[in-house]
Amino acid sequence: MSKDIIKAIEEQYDALSAGKKKVATYILNYTKACSYMTLAELQKATQVSEATIIRFAYTVGFAGYTEMQNAIRAYVFDTESKAEPNTSSILEPINQDITLIQDVASSLDEPAVKQAMQFIHDAQHVYIIGNNTSYGAAHWFGYVLGTYKSNVTVVTKQQMNKYLLDMQHNDVVVAISFPRYHKDTTAFVKNAVKQQARIISITDNQVSPIYKLADTVFFAKTNRDVSGYNEIAPIISLLNVIITQYRENYNDEVKTRIQQLEQLNDENQDLVE
Repeated sequence: MSKDIIKAIEEQYDALSAGKKKVATYILNYTKACSYMTLAELQKATQVSEATIIRFAYTVGFAGYTEMQNAIRAYVFDTESKAEPNTSSILEPINQDITLIQDVASSLDEPAVKQAMQFIHDAQHVYIIGNNTSYGAAHWFGYVLGTYKSNVTVVTKQQMNKYLLDMQHNDVVVAISFPRYHKDTTAFVKNAVKQQARIISITDNQVSPIYKLADTVFFAKTNRDVSGYNEIAPIISLLNVIITQYRENYNDEVKTRIQQLEQLNDENQDLVE
């Protein structure tokens, strides 16, 4: 079956009933596991009826559960075959990261990167938010961008309302959010939209609560296991594209700021060579 199961789910998601959305969300988050689940196993995992799962398969364009599962298997096979497997099982997470990073590269929208750079450059203040495992990516991006540009803030829960109070028209929020989506991230972005800030969303698919709020959006997948842990290497690679392009496009400004920062570091002896 050549039909792209993930694309089909994302296109239909908003129109789904609550029960069908549970099925959709589970398949999007645990695609590989769903490729070998029986109907009964998927019913147990999603806590909806088997009839709801079958109706869901009809809704997204399949003749039944078996045909939908074949499409899931085809998607998983196609995704995993893009990277050459290493025979060492301990390297499997690295191989998975390589595959996911390749997916990011193949789908990256160059005009969107240019727009994001322009938004960030023109902003008086850039706010970066990510919670749980997304916080690591947010902190890294904030640290590097703050080296290149002034007024870059990594949002903390304790100061969220203060940041929203100070936010101005055309300030930028870079929001990073992956399943399970954190309510604080979504709430901050919704309030930033009210302040007429520009939103750059980094997320996994069109079902994400920050997708429709964004002026510019970038998609990445993570190696999310049953514990709910999101490994962030693909996200860092995506953010690094934006960082690198920013540095190259605004090289003179970035170079001047780095030189000034290095001078302060030397004067204060902050760093050990």
